[in-house]
Amino acid sequence: MNKLVTSCFLILALNQLSFAQRTEQMTAAEILARVASVYSSCRAYSDEGEVSIKFDIAFSKSMIYRFSTAFVRPAAFRFELRSGVGNKESRYVAWKAGDLEKAGWPIGVRHESIDEMLLGLFGVSHDSSLTVPALLLPDLFRGRGLFASLTEVVLHGEEKVDGHRTFKIEAALQDDDLKFWVDANQFLILKISHKSKLGRLDQETTTRYRPLINTEVSPQQLAFNPPTGDLQNIGPSSIADAEPRAATSIDDSPRLKSFGSSLRLNRAEINKLRKEANRRSDDEDVVRVDTDLVVCDVLILDPQGRTISGLTKDDFIVKEDKQTQEVGSFSLGNSDAVPRSIVLIIDYSGSQLPYVITSVEAAKTLVDKLNPRDRMALVTDDVKLLVDFTGDKRLLKTKLDSLKARAMSGWLGRSKQYDALMATLNELFSKEDQRPIIIFQTDGDQL
Repeated sequence: MNKLVTSCFLILALNQLSFAQRTEQMTAAEILARVASVYSSCRAYSDEGEVSIKFDIAFSKSMIYRFSTAFVRPAAFRFELRSGVGNKESRYVAWKAGDLEKAGWPIGVRHESIDEMLLGLFGVSHDSSLTVPALLLPDLFRGRGLFASLTEVVLHGEEKVDGHRTFKIEAALQDDDLKFWVDANQFLILKISHKSKLGRLDQETTTRYRPLINTEVSPQQLAFNPPTGDLQNIGPSSIADAEPRAATSIDDSPRLKSFGSSLRLNRAEINKLRKEANRRSDDEDVVRVDTDLVVCDVLILDPQGRTISGLTKDDFIVKEDKQTQEVGSFSLGNSDAVPRSIVLIIDYSGSQLPYVITSVEAAKTLVDKLNPRDRMALVTDDVKLLVDFTGDKRLLKTKLDSLKARAMSGWLGRSKQYDALMATLNELFSKEDQRPIIIFQTDGDQL
């Protein structure tokens, strides 16, 4: 009997030694690759966790957000975020059951794709809506992902987290410092620390997970259970007011979902699409005036290449087929007399990643300079209409910040700038756009 017990202890000790030797030999990159494999191949997963945000200011208190995830492969998923406490608590739910997908906001429920909802919650959840869900459902999101976007990845030994032996991995994401604590037995993420700057302030975001893998996930955990019980079609202003940092497809415009469909049409079908757009713009007008007004942009330079100012419409003669035409209106390029319809096409692909911060800030400066009658739409290089034409500067900036956060976390565009341009020309402008303008921010991969 004693020999049997001794043999069992010896076998156990050898197994533990073998496991320790295998894990000690793993690099930080190998550990993260194992983490990605565990999440992407698991049968079921659930967690509860919290995000704590602390600013480097005297007497500042941490802000706490709580979340939970429930998942059963292939297509049962639920993520919930809770902010605030008591009567001031707000809940957000991203839910999927097969092909049915819904988003629950504090003020209502709408049918929305699970990836758009999770991306939309990225800012307000401080990364937690994407980190684990993107590992569980990697095919749902385009781009390299968080782990592939890290640099200076180093393993800094082991630490105990909530009684679990973990690998401590440090890395950089652009100018931010990240730390991961990974369970050494199950290769699940137990803790993440993210240090960044918000203006002049230092911010540290700590996310803690209590994960369970390949255990039973109850129907109650997977039930939609939205913040409000009634199904409502909520629009852009209501969601923007409820949570300004939640940037998602908050416009119910059909063009947000159908944008890019013209790329699959032939020339005759595209012409038909444009005629329908013009007809819709006619139907929306209260007062209709038939006119042959043609807008021409001109730049007048002297022999030294300097712009000439102080001109009036009497200084110009416009001819068509040798016939003099009447100059019906005359205004400077920055005048708000003629409203501009501006489409900004933003490249946030991998090649643009080093410049995405300055690119977004430049775009926000452009938004600030919009005239009161101007409208602006945002299009990305993965042929997505981020925002349809609007004069709401707050909404435009919120969307731009969301795009920056998405790119900084490794979820990148697809370098389809030419496709984005053609979709814009085919689908966005109509004859009501007196001054259509397209601006590119790109290094021109596809172009």
